[in-house]
Amino acid sequence: MQEREGVQEKCGQDSFSGKLKTGEDRDESFNEPCSSEICDESVSKKHSKKLRYPWKSTSKSSKQSSSLNRRSSTQDAVRSETNESGNVSRKESNDSFPRLTLGEEKDVSMLWQSDILPQWEKKRRSKKTRALVYAGLPSHIRGRIWFVCCGNQLNLTPDLFEVLVEQAHRIRKAQKHRKQQLDAADGDVGGHGGHVEALHNLSVDGSGSVRHSQQLLTHCFAIELDLPRTFPELAFFHCEDSTYYTSLRNILEAFVCFRPTVGYSQGMSFLAAMLLLYLEPFPAFVLFVHMMSPASILAQFFSMEMPRLNSYFQLFQYLLRSELPVLASHLSSEGIEPEMYFLNWVMTMFSRVLSLDATSRVWDMYFYEGDVVIYRTGIGILKLLQSSLLSKHFDEIASMLTRSLQSFIEVEPLIESIKSVNLSASRFRDKLAEHLPKNQLSASKRRSGHTRSESLGTSLPASFK
Repeated sequence: MQEREGVQEKCGQDSFSGKLKTGEDRDESFNEPCSSEICDESVSKKHSKKLRYPWKSTSKSSKQSSSLNRRSSTQDAVRSETNESGNVSRKESNDSFPRLTLGEEKDVSMLWQSDILPQWEKKRRSKKTRALVYAGLPSHIRGRIWFVCCGNQLNLTPDLFEVLVEQAHRIRKAQKHRKQQLDAADGDVGGHGGHVEALHNLSVDGSGSVRHSQQLLTHCFAIELDLPRTFPELAFFHCEDSTYYTSLRNILEAFVCFRPTVGYSQGMSFLAAMLLLYLEPFPAFVLFVHMMSPASILAQFFSMEMPRLNSYFQLFQYLLRSELPVLASHLSSEGIEPEMYFLNWVMTMFSRVLSLDATSRVWDMYFYEGDVVIYRTGIGILKLLQSSLLSKHFDEIASMLTRSLQSFIEVEPLIESIKSVNLSASRFRDKLAEHLPKNQLSASKRRSGHTRSESLGTSLPASFK
């Protein structure tokens, strides 16, 4: 179980740029290389079977639970405070988060599986369901609940996923063969009549399908560079013979083939890796596609179109001034703008600045309520750090907000801070409408709040049934 314990350890991070880079131009500070101590022979081979499902039990009951969701990396997240008499108490910030009874606290997992999930259409908007989400989903069914919240609107199938994975594999194999031919050919590129000239023209100036393959290869090369540096302290994402490494590469490359116009950008590997902690590859791919849908605010950040991004930054600045006017004024006076830190936070969905436990809790809320959670979380983080930030100047603030915040932020205070942010889904939609150009508004509104769960189906993969 040593490998799984690493999931809860801290991962140091630095700031990054979301643009696709290759070769020497690529942002090396984005993540750290895998250490030889972590990815040694004993991890990559001796424990190869254990790495895939190291938490999996062989008992019948465990297998039945495993069929629902086999991904688990953190403790069951039912957060409570227990006094000396053994009674459970919970601090509530407002009436939107009603107190859970003692019985519900003790048996949240059963409550989800026997009551809420079978009646999801009826129960999903209830205050009690919302309270359960904000209390933290049980880790062994977290992935299943994430999937139910989002559904499979595009009706993606396991067969399609396998086809996309195979397509990427063929492209990489063909490129390797073409490179070998180029290395062995005679003649100089740019000369007259050499065999290498013909091969070069075939790979660059050939048919549209070849050009398309070259584009995919560029993204696949970027993926290969980032894989060993995703979650630096989680060994099973770094070793090439690990199932996690293979699954992570397959999801990212399949997405590149599925949405070549979007491609791959730094940060995406962290999103896919988070999904793989709780889901099998195919449902993880479905949710990744969902997160990267054209209507998603998250996808807009990966587009790196500055006029559009500036609208989202201006919205964040407006909400920050509304919620924390003193801090907003201080940050502005020090020259700290949202694009200096908020871009980093969003493009990895807070997985590089928060602990995995805290990130999982934020993702619980995100899949349940939508893009409004991104802004609530950003403001909630600054709310927790406000007293410290007010005493700092530009260099210290910039350093603090662009690095890991795990040593400054604990899980429960963060959740309470997020809950206390005065930003409802309806208010978020209204303010989004004020800040976005009209041609961007209709798409974004579909992802800004509860409208997400109302418009998406909740069909489950066969492995969940």
